[in-house]
Amino acid sequence: MLSKKRTGTSLVKIQIPPVGMRHGVLSVFKAIFRLETCKETQNSNLINNLKNQWYFFNTGKSALLFILNILRRQKDDSRNEVIIPAYTCYSVAAAIAEANLKIKICDIDPNTLDYNYDELKNLVCNKTLCIIATRLFGVRTDYSKLKKITESRTVYIIEDAAQCEPKLDNQGNGQDFIIYSLGRGKPLSVMGGGVLVCHNTIFSRLIRKEYLLVQENSFLYAFKKLIEIIVNDIFLNPHLFWIPYNIKYLNLGKTVYPKSIKISKLAEFQKHLFFCQIEKMKYISDSRRKISEYYKKNLKGKYIEKINETDTVPVRFPIYLKRDITELSEDEMFELRKLGITRMYPDTINHLKDIKKHYINYGVEFKASDWIVRHLLTLPTHEYIKKGVQKNIVSTIMEMDSE
Repeated sequence: MLSKKRTGTSLVKIQIPPVGMRHGVLSVFKAIFRLETCKETQNSNLINNLKNQWYFFNTGKSALLFILNILRRQKDDSRNEVIIPAYTCYSVAAAIAEANLKIKICDIDPNTLDYNYDELKNLVCNKTLCIIATRLFGVRTDYSKLKKITESRTVYIIEDAAQCEPKLDNQGNGQDFIIYSLGRGKPLSVMGGGVLVCHNTIFSRLIRKEYLLVQENSFLYAFKKLIEIIVNDIFLNPHLFWIPYNIKYLNLGKTVYPKSIKISKLAEFQKHLFFCQIEKMKYISDSRRKISEYYKKNLKGKYIEKINETDTVPVRFPIYLKRDITELSEDEMFELRKLGITRMYPDTINHLKDIKKHYINYGVEFKASDWIVRHLLTLPTHEYIKKGVQKNIVSTIMEMDSE
C-alpha cells in the first residue's frame, strides 16, 4: 500500500518502512576490502575475541537447525521434543521440523511476552530435549523460573535472541546457546545471516568440529547479498520504499513459512560488515531509544511495561490496541501500513498446517497467544521516524483506538 501527498502540482508517493537499517557506504567498503576496524575503540579486544568464539551462518534459522541437529544426535534418542511459545516466528517451528524433532507448544503471558510458567512446568517431561526461550521485542526471559522447572532434568535451553542486539560481553544468563539473527529488519542487519553463541562448554569442541564441515557460500551468493545491501540502503527512504513494498514476490513485511532450510556459512564480507556495524550500535540504539521513549510517554497504558526492563532497544515497538485488529477496515489498515505500523506474526504456531505431523499437542488452542495476535501492533523506530512522523503515528493510534 502507499499514500499520496500532494506537493505543488505533483504527487509524491510515501510509504514508511516498518523496519530498516542503513549500512552506509563506508561500512560496506570496509567489509568488502576487509579493512581493520575498531583500532581505537574500547571494544577492539572484545570484538577480536568474538570473531573466534561466535559461529556465523547464512540465516538465523540455519544456525538454529545446526544446533538442533547436534542435540538430536546425543545418546538419549527418546528425548525428541522441543518446547516453543505459541506466538513466535514460523522459522523456529520450521527448523525443529527440519531436524525431525517434535514440537510441543506453550502459551505465553501477554503482560510479559514470556512463557506461562504454570503451563510450562506441566509440559516438560522425560522426552523434552530443549526449550526455546524466545525474547520477543528483546523482553527478558525469566531464567530463575525456567531453571527451576528444568533443574531436575537434562533439558537444554536455546535463547532465541533474533530480536535482540548482539551482546558484546558474551555472558550467559543460564541458557546453553543463543541464536541471533542478522536478517533485514533485525537490530543489527547484514541482510541475512545468523549467529550461534555457545555457553555450554560440553558442546564447545563438538560445535567447532561440526562448524568446520559447514559449506562455504559462493562468490555469486556474496555478490547477490552485496546487491541486496546496496538496494536496501537506497530504497529504505520513505519516498522510494513504496516501490519494493508493492512487488509481491519480495514478501516485504510478511511472515512466511520456509519450505526448506539450507545450512551454510555467512559470506565473509557480511561477517566483516557485522563487526563494522557493531561499531555503530551505540549510535543506532540511542536513536531507537529516543523514539521508543516518545512512544512510552505518549501511549501510556498501551505499551507493554516489560519493555522497560530490556537490555536492548526494540527495532519494532509493541503496543496493544483495545480493538480487535482483525476487525479493522481496509482503510484503517491502509492508514496504519503507510506509517510503518504493522502486526508482528499473523497467527499462532498451532495453526500452521505445513508441519502438522510434528506437533505433540496439535489442535489445542492457546487463548492468550491468540489474543496477542488480534491486539498487538508494532511501531517503527528506525532513523526515518522523525518528530513529525512520531506525532502522526501516536495521533493515528489514539484516534483509531478511541472508537
